[in-house]
Amino acid sequence: MKSYTRLLNEIHPKAWMCDAEKFLGDSELSENAYLEIDYNIESIYNFPNILDYINPIGEIHIYDNGDQYVGALDSKGRFHGEGTYFWKDGSVYQGNWNLGMMDGKGIYFGKVNLPDAYCYMGEFKDDKYWGKGKLQIKNGQIFEGTFIQDRFVDGYIKYVNGSSYHGKLNAHGYNGLGVYTDKHGASYKGFWKN
Repeated sequence: MKSYTRLLNEIHPKAWMCDAEKFLGDSELSENAYLEIDYNIESIYNFPNILDYINPIGEIHIYDNGDQYVGALDSKGRFHGEGTYFWKDGSVYQGNWNLGMMDGKGIYFGKVNLPDAYCYMGEFKDDKYWGKGKLQIKNGQIFEGTFIQDRFVDGYIKYVNGSSYHGKLNAHGYNGLGVYTDKHGASYKGFWKN
């Protein structure tokens, strides 16, 4: 059986780093915090590398496609309980599983070696972002609030250019009560229809 350190080094020789200052250092974002989950969120981003956070516990399972899983399985061999899944492309999920699907609280690092890498932490249901969560794109854009079936539907968005939006959304954009603040600080509050 491989050691966890060796396993991690093989899968993630150059894992994408979360930027603590961009992710947690913004006082505006902190004031609008939505997350009410048990994770010690700040501890995740005090490390220089995602692998410092990932702490797999359990037996290592290596699959034919190159993916690997460390954690609990149910009697049918499905991921169930606490576990960490490593995709061959460098993506990682650590958190709760239910009958083979991400379900409960967890953290997901996606497209770790690409310019559009992202990090989501929060609640999952049926392999989708579902509930309270925070999504950061590597370019600095942040979504924090409520997700339903991978869609961001309510909360706070901080754009790369410094503008922000706080309110309701639908599949087409701002929809419902919300406040848009441009990069110069001018605010537009009202009912958006899209």
